[in-house]
Amino acid sequence: MSSYNPTANDYAHILANNPRAFADAGAARTVLTQLRQNPNAFDDAFRLQALRTNYVRGGNPPLTRSPIPASADAGFGNVCVVCAANAPCCLKSGVLADFSDPTRKLEWPVSGDKPKTRILVVAKEPDRGLIYGKLQLVGEGSDCRTGRQEFPGFVIDSATNGRVNVARRTSTVRVGYAAVPNWAMALKEFVPEKFLLALMIADTVCTGAAMLQARRGSTISPMQCVSDGAMQRTLHAIPVAYFELTGEATATVGLHFLTTGIGGSASIAGNLTGKYGALDIAAAASVTAIGSSGRAAPSQGRAPGMVGNIASIISNFSQYVSQSSPSPRGHVDRTAFGSGVRFEQKIKLAGTGIKLEAKKATPDLEAKIGELESELSMTATGTLDFVDLAANIMLSPAGARLVQEARAAIANEDNAVRGEVRCEVRVSAEGKLTHKVESGLSIPIPAEGTVSMPDAALNKEFGGRLRVRGMAQILIHVEGEVWIASAEAGAAGTLHTGWNWEMKVDNEKKRKKRYYFEGLIARATGYARVGVKSRVSRGPASTRNEHGSSSRKVTATQQGPQVAAGDPNWRDPNAERSPLDDGGTKYVLLEPTVPRVTGTAPAWQDY
Repeated sequence: MSSYNPTANDYAHILANNPRAFADAGAARTVLTQLRQNPNAFDDAFRLQALRTNYVRGGNPPLTRSPIPASADAGFGNVCVVCAANAPCCLKSGVLADFSDPTRKLEWPVSGDKPKTRILVVAKEPDRGLIYGKLQLVGEGSDCRTGRQEFPGFVIDSATNGRVNVARRTSTVRVGYAAVPNWAMALKEFVPEKFLLALMIADTVCTGAAMLQARRGSTISPMQCVSDGAMQRTLHAIPVAYFELTGEATATVGLHFLTTGIGGSASIAGNLTGKYGALDIAAAASVTAIGSSGRAAPSQGRAPGMVGNIASIISNFSQYVSQSSPSPRGHVDRTAFGSGVRFEQKIKLAGTGIKLEAKKATPDLEAKIGELESELSMTATGTLDFVDLAANIMLSPAGARLVQEARAAIANEDNAVRGEVRCEVRVSAEGKLTHKVESGLSIPIPAEGTVSMPDAALNKEFGGRLRVRGMAQILIHVEGEVWIASAEAGAAGTLHTGWNWEMKVDNEKKRKKRYYFEGLIARATGYARVGVKSRVSRGPASTRNEHGSSSRKVTATQQGPQVAAGDPNWRDPNAERSPLDDGGTKYVLLEPTVPRVTGTAPAWQDY
């Protein structure tokens, strides 16, 4: 039996050169670290036995001699220099500096009352859909020995490049992210991309939080045998897209919302020039972007500022157009009925001297604004068709089916169906949203903490209200049955309903915005049945839409009202009749954002 007693040096050498020799290399590494930190601990024998068991369980016979070559130095430092807690062994110091300006840097060990662990990097270099900024990483110290060439070093973890180990000596670190945020590019089907980039710049400098929003960046951590205290701190590098902008332009965005989808066209004209990240902005000539129908509306998601308002208009209005689609349970002539609304947005943007710069000798950035002005106005025309929605909510199942089946037949002059079915909302738009800032601003963008915006200067002119009004008409009459209803005022007291986008400066001089829909409410005031005999010959559905027409084939005998108007059971043609109570029952066809609009409801959000 061998009398050799393996040492920590032996197992450390094996772990460094052949970690698979252990059943659990991670456990072996942990035990060795404990031995390095506590070289005189009373339970060394226990830890050495744990290493022996781990090694044997890896399929090896017990050591009968040292695996360390005779030429190597003696002592635990054969594998790494002597390490102890709070005294980093291999890596003595390090610097993470801006590649373009070495005065912008972070250092190890991290020290001071307000230690700096974050640096902002201007990103402008493109690479496969990403934009990057570059830093230089250097460490000072001693190399580990006997096969541990990777120690000491650094671990770099980023969303774009994953987790990478680098050596202690000089390395280039790239930090980046998607060239253009997904939430913004979802709008490029509706707004010309070059103009959208310009709007994003305007929103970036006017909404400081957006500059660093969702920026994970990269983390850089020391990697050595023992790393704690000031040397253990992780540093963060956050990329910010470079931008510059000057000139002015106007984008005209035409959108049509149909039951079958969204379509439209857009154009931009002006002399706006600049850069966002690695992308050039040039609007010296008109450009046209034409989209196809049937596209999904963009989600406004995290979009700030004016871009967020535009996304909200498209997304929210598209939602209500989709609700106007006929029920799939009914057989409806979709070619003759449906919604059709057209918006035309005018988006003006003017600016000079807008630029992102790195601040020398600090990890911070700075946004410069010479002048900046943006304005959004809109016109709207068209009709939202809510007949099937109203029939399903206001009528009995039998009445709703009757309306659904009759719609196509009424429009076909070859059919002998008498009546008119309408629940439509005719839209128009008014108002505008405006934002102007004072000239000559300089906005610090600190790496630590939040962006402190100069509210008074940014709010030289800020506010407005953009409303899409909706005037509703409800009329449901099929053959001898007439359902009598009226449209009620919306949650904000508008005649019938409205979609609203508002901006303001609050009491704390902060810029706020909100959106709300006033709902669509109908009041039932009666039901009447008039005796009518008609001969119905239903042919194939026609695509012609002649609301309110009556076929010549109808032969009717007027017998007078069989039921008096004003009945609480008017939804059910077969129900027993009784007098109408309280002026009629209210039905919410489309829910409002809040039951009643006030100065604080719905709540205001940061611009």
